[in-house]
Amino acid sequence: MIFNEGDIAYFVEHCQSVRTVQIVKREGDMYLVKISPKTGFMIRHTKLYPTKEEAEKHIIPLGNIDKERRRGYRSPYDYEF
Repeated sequence: MIFNEGDIAYFVEHCQSVRTVQIVKREGDMYLVKISPKTGFMIRHTKLYPTKEEAEKHIIPLGNIDKERRRGYRSPYDYEF
């Protein structure tokens, strides 16, 4: 979906909560969004949703992240000997 300047959009923060943002500017597939009067950042268009309900569908409960999908640091206890 393409957003225009001044539109309200939603994104999922840290896979846990939905935040409301205001679109400031579009550059290619990136949007400059504003959270508060002094805080803004760039975000891809695929991470923005037009409604809060649609964004809530992408929240991942903490207990549902399995070890096979986990990336990054692996504890020695994750390996079987």
